[in-house]
Amino acid sequence: MIYKDSSNLHIMMVFVNEPIFNSKNRGSLVFDIAAIAEEYTDTLGSF
Repeated sequence: MIYKDSSNLHIMMVFVNEPIFNSKNRGSLVFDIAAIAEEYTDTLGSF
């Protein structure tokens, strides 16, 4: 994750396994990724 205070910039790069991401077996993958990003809300503000 990259944070630049002067411009309030937040960047989070995520690499996922494409076959899993595009399958029915991805389950809560997107929600899990969002939850990880939200862990930084107190430090960086809401996304």
